Amino acid sequence: MIYIAAPYGDPHKPIIEYRIHKVEEYLAYLMFKGEHAISPLLMHHVLNKGFIIPDDFKFWGNYCLSLLKRCDKMIVLKLDGWVGSRGVGEEILFCNANDIPVEFREP
Repeated sequence: MIYIAAPYGDPHKPIIEYRIHKVEEYLAYLMFKGEHAISPLLMHHVLNKGFIIPDDFKFWGNYCLSLLKRCDKMIVLKLDGWVGSRGVGEEILFCNANDIPVEFREP
């Protein structure tokens, strides 16, 4: 199982929509290759459309890391904002501490 990480939060909704589209696109690419992948960003995005839910890592962190510890590797999509993303940074640290390989991909 591959965990897909990317930045999410931004004050500008079109940026969030663009990021989600790129995550969906990459997940579809992996699925067509016969690989299995997940991204908590999609769960967050779906729930955020119908409910008022925080969009920060403080709220989502336990969920994200719980999924991540069950994965064989993590791929970070290098979308604008990934370097400064608290969530992506915490996920990379978690992977490093738990011997989960991390790969970086251009979107």
